[in-house]
Amino acid sequence: DHHADRLQLLRDAGAAHPDAPVEIWMKVLFQERAWGEMAASETYAHLEHLRLIGDADARTDDEGLLRFTVPSSPDR
Repeated sequence: DHHADRLQLLRDAGAAHPDAPVEIWMKVLFQERAWGEMAASETYAHLEHLRLIGDADARTDDEGLLRFTVPSSPDR
C-alpha cells in the first residue's frame, strides 16, 4: 500500500532526521524534481498521521517553524 510504504520510509529515516521541518522530511519521500508545495503537503499529511497515532512528535520552534521527530520503529 502506497501510504503504508510512505509511513514506513518516514519511520526508517527517523534517526537521521531528529526534530526536522517538513521540508527535510519531504526529501525523504520525494525525488528532487518533485519537491514543492504538493510534496510538502503530502509529507505534512503523513507526518501528522504519525503524530495522531502516537508515532511522531511535533513542536513549533522559536522561529515558528513546525518540526517533527519520528522515532525509528519496527516495520508495521
